[in-house]
Amino acid sequence: MNASTIIRTGLLALVSLFLLASVVFAGEFKNGGVINNATGKMINVKSGNFVNYTTSFGTLNNGGTLQIIGASKDFLNSDGTLNGVLSNSNTTNGLILISRNLVNGTGAAGGTVTNPGNIYVYFDYQNQKGITTNTGTIHVSHDVTNAAGTFTTGGGTVSYDSSTATGAQSVLGAVTYGTLNLHGGGTKTLAGDITAHTFDLASGVVAAAGTTQLVLDGTVTPSSSSGDITSSGAGLVSYTFVGSQTVIGGASTSYSNLTLSGAGDKTATGAISLSGNFTNGGSTNLITTNFTATGGGSTLTTNSGAVKASGTVSITGGTATTVGGTFNYTGTAGQAVAAAQYTNLTLSGATGTVTFPASLYVFGNYDPSGVATHNYAGSTIRFNGTGTQAITADASAFVNLEFYNTGEKQVSGGTVTTTGTVLVNSDVTGTGLHIMATGLLVVGSDLTNNGNITNDGTITVN
Repeated sequence: MNASTIIRTGLLALVSLFLLASVVFAGEFKNGGVINNATGKMINVKSGNFVNYTTSFGTLNNGGTLQIIGASKDFLNSDGTLNGVLSNSNTTNGLILISRNLVNGTGAAGGTVTNPGNIYVYFDYQNQKGITTNTGTIHVSHDVTNAAGTFTTGGGTVSYDSSTATGAQSVLGAVTYGTLNLHGGGTKTLAGDITAHTFDLASGVVAAAGTTQLVLDGTVTPSSSSGDITSSGAGLVSYTFVGSQTVIGGASTSYSNLTLSGAGDKTATGAISLSGNFTNGGSTNLITTNFTATGGGSTLTTNSGAVKASGTVSITGGTATTVGGTFNYTGTAGQAVAAAQYTNLTLSGATGTVTFPASLYVFGNYDPSGVATHNYAGSTIRFNGTGTQAITADASAFVNLEFYNTGEKQVSGGTVTTTGTVLVNSDVTGTGLHIMATGLLVVGSDLTNNGNITNDGTITVN
C-alpha cells in the first residue's frame, strides 16, 4: 500500500469516526483575512467547508496540517469575485487533506494556489479559473480539471491514485508534468496531449492515450509487474529521453503509433504490440521480447534504428511490409523469422533453432552472426537492394537465393552454400553478384544468370 493510500484511508477513517459517533460540528471556516498555520500545527475543519473569502479574499499560509474531514465538504478558494490565496508553504510539512473537492476559481476569475508541499483531494481538483503552481505533490482520487485557468506542474508531481473498484480517472491534458503517477487501479484516460518528465505506471493500471499524444522525456518507472498503455487511431506515445529508457510493454499493452528517439537502449517491460506507425531513431535500440505489428504496408519504414526481439515476432502484411533500420532476432530458445521486406536482417541468437518463412526480402545487409542453428528449409531469400549488400556466410546451408536490382551483392568472405537454386535477375547490372577474392559460392542445384556476375573468388555448381 503506497503512502497516498495510507493517508487517504486514515482520512476516511476519521470521517467515519465522526459520523458513527453522531458528533456534528456546525459551521464553516470562513477566512477573509490572513492565517499563518505554523509548522507542526493543525487546523481541523470537522463538518463544514473551508471558504477562503468573506467580504474580502483570504490568505492561508499553511506550514502545518489543514484537514477538511466533513464527508462532502470542500476547500473553496474563489467565488468569482473574491479570489483566495492558498500557499501550502512548507515543502516538508505542509499537508492539506480535503474530503471532497478543491475548487480554485468560479465565475469570471479564480484564486491562486501555490503548493510545494502535499495536497490530498479525495474527489476533484477543480482549477476552474484559477492559477495553480505545483512544485510539490497533488494526490487526487477523481479528476483534475482546468476549465480556463493556469495549471503548472512541470516541477511537481500529480498522482492519480484512485483505488476504488474501477479506479477510472481522467488525466488532465495540455500539461507538462514533472512527475506523473498513475496509481491505484482501473483506466486513467488522457484528456489531452501530455508531456511527463518522470512517469510511474503501477500494476493493474491502464493508461489510455486514445487519440492524444503522450510524451515521456525522462524516467519511466513501472512496477515490477507494470500496468499497460493503450492508444488508438491517431494516438501517439513517444519515448524521447536522451539515453537508456524503459518502455512500457505487456500482454495488454497496445500502441497505435509509437516513437522512440534520443539514442540509447529503450528496453520494454514486456511484449510490444502496435497497429500504426513505428518511428525509431537511427541511434536508438528497442529491446523487447515479443514484437507484433498489425498495421502492414509502410508502418515500419520509419524505423531507422534497431529492433532486438528475443521472442515471437509477428508482422502483418508479409513481404508487402517494409521494415526499416535493422531487425535483430536475439532469442536463445529458438525463433521464427517473420516474412517481411527487411532493410537489414541480423540473427544474433546464441542457442536454439531459427526457422525461416517460404519467402522474405533483404534490401540491405544480411548478418547471421549468431551461433544458433538456422533452418532455411523451404525458403527463398531475395536480395533486392539498390546499394551494396553484404551476404555473410552461414554455417547452415541456404535453400534458394535470388538477386534483384542494381546494387552490388557481395559474397565477401567464407562459404555461402545453397541446397537449391541461385537466380541472378536481369536487372542486376554493373558488378552485380560479386564473389570477392576471399568468397566462395557453392550452389546445390541450378545457377541461372540473367544479369551480371563478377567472380574474383570461387563458384562451384554441384
